[in-house]
Amino acid sequence: MPDSTRLHPIALRILGAALDLEKGEIADRLGISRGTLRRLEAGRGQLSRSRLEEIAAALGTAEEGVEAALAAAEILGPADSDDDLLPLSPVERRAVERAVGAAAAGLRKWLVGRFRAAKIRTERAAAEELFQHFRATPPDQRPILVDLDPEFQTWAFCERLCQESAKTAAADPRKALAWANLALRVGGRVAGTKGWRLRLQGYAWAFVGNARRAGNDFRSAEAAFSRVRKLFEPNAEHDPGILDASRPLDLEASLRRDQRRFAEALSLLDRALVVAAEAGVPLGRLYLNKASTLEQMGNVEAALGTLRAALPWVEADGDPRQRLAIGLNLTVYLLHLGRVTEAAELLPEVRSRAIDLGGELDLLRVLWLAGRLRVAEGDPDAALPALDQARRGFAERGLACDAALVGLEEAALDLDGGRFTEVRARIRDLLPAFEAQGITREGLAAIHLFVQAVEREAATGRMARELAATLPRHLLTRPLPIGS
Repeated sequence: MPDSTRLHPIALRILGAALDLEKGEIADRLGISRGTLRRLEAGRGQLSRSRLEEIAAALGTAEEGVEAALAAAEILGPADSDDDLLPLSPVERRAVERAVGAAAAGLRKWLVGRFRAAKIRTERAAAEELFQHFRATPPDQRPILVDLDPEFQTWAFCERLCQESAKTAAADPRKALAWANLALRVGGRVAGTKGWRLRLQGYAWAFVGNARRAGNDFRSAEAAFSRVRKLFEPNAEHDPGILDASRPLDLEASLRRDQRRFAEALSLLDRALVVAAEAGVPLGRLYLNKASTLEQMGNVEAALGTLRAALPWVEADGDPRQRLAIGLNLTVYLLHLGRVTEAAELLPEVRSRAIDLGGELDLLRVLWLAGRLRVAEGDPDAALPALDQARRGFAERGLACDAALVGLEEAALDLDGGRFTEVRARIRDLLPAFEAQGITREGLAAIHLFVQAVEREAATGRMARELAATLPRHLLTRPLPIGS
């Protein structure tokens, strides 16, 4: 077996080859001449293990890359001299060579994977650092930068913009859409094959669709996911395993859930869980989405079981937004099951997490939840101010459907108290809100019947609550036909 110090020059050559670097680029990164590099690779200079690790770091790979390179050097390095007393026959030597060749091929595949993973981590870290400077740029200047500066035209920066869009969507759909549109611009400008650019653009379209969904613009969201299906999966062969292929499925499932197309949502999520598990992607987000879908289907017990499956993944990941989602969902599920005391005990922690995140929309959702909790506790007078503030907040942010649904819950309380004048004011924007979103004939008919009942002072709180529960199922993803 070769002496360990004799392996270092061989490992250096393997590092350079595995990272696909030219000799001149290696020398420049190390700050040495090409002649010095040649001497090191030939074993004519001092190359300790610590120096090899310093070189690997300068070339952009971690210490594990050094271990892999040394393992390869041990197999591929110069053989010891044969023992003259026991020489190998030609047949035996060929057998050894075949065995070493097979081992080297397997090791090469493993090394390529390890070095590729190291490069992906390096590029993502660079994109994160670049993004922290980029976010300080005035919004109107950001498109100019990504159009003109190649530094921003990388797959990793495109991916980071998508992540920011997803992170922002719940709190500010408009900002989320701006980040996703920037990612779309970057995706069309990255280096590589046309198929790779199309794949990236398909990925970015999923986040465009998600931002539109979060803003209650379901029609445009539908169009965005149509682009995803045309661009993302058909160009999978151009992706060397960089992008999370479960993410577009997850985001489209959210749209289907909000459209009340539950069977499609669950099918997409089951596909996403398989894809994510095969790729080693954490499953917490997917289980959260599935739990929310099951809850909206009315299967609260199944939703609770799915939420339990999400818990270890969310705790391990430590994502504060996912932890907030766990708390919000769990509180909602407990309310559905009539476990009001348990829900009330959870609310302070949920509110604290929302405050820590600082998202105004998160706080509005907590406020809405607090109002519903007060109703369940039998304290409508305490519920009305919370619901009113939540409704106004949604309306100010252009979330007309959410505002209308909260307004119906307020109307139910007013009807319980016989306050028809207040109810007429609350439902004034109900029909325009759902007409603008797109709603079925049945949904429109239900709204008209409710409005007429209010005008006749025949409406009840129960009617308002039933309407609030059923209206979301009637939302459309396309305009109603003319004359409908």
